[in-house]
Amino acid sequence: MIKRTLLLCFWMVVGGCLLIGQPLVWHPLASPHYKYNSSGDLSFKMESSFFFINNEFFGDIVEGYTLPGIVAEPAVIYHVGDNFRFRAGASFQQLYGDNEKLKVKPILSAAIGLFQNFQLTMGAIEGNLHHSLPDALFHYERS
Repeated sequence: MIKRTLLLCFWMVVGGCLLIGQPLVWHPLASPHYKYNSSGDLSFKMESSFFFINNEFFGDIVEGYTLPGIVAEPAVIYHVGDNFRFRAGASFQQLYGDNEKLKVKPILSAAIGLFQNFQLTMGAIEGNLHHSLPDALFHYERS
């Protein structure tokens, strides 16, 4: 009996160590891209995301609702050097079913690639899907 209990406890401890919790990520994760072209290149980049804000909760403070929406970010990128680039554009956000108008924000940034997988960005970060932060810290619909 004791042997069986110890064996059960052992497997619970070992099995518990092997469990992996997954965060609730409802949008696809994109891999970061540190792609730099040669000096003097001018390129156009268009990123967009379609989403549903699903706030189905009930309470006295706010009534639950669900809204479809889109975030579109067209931008022009100019490569000053092999590892340095400027980006300028606009971020458009529209929530369908909400009475708010189209939200427009400027995108201005300068980025330098210091190492192969390290980039320093000054200005607007690539907040569409490339930030790799949890939604509690950076919810890209609200950016």
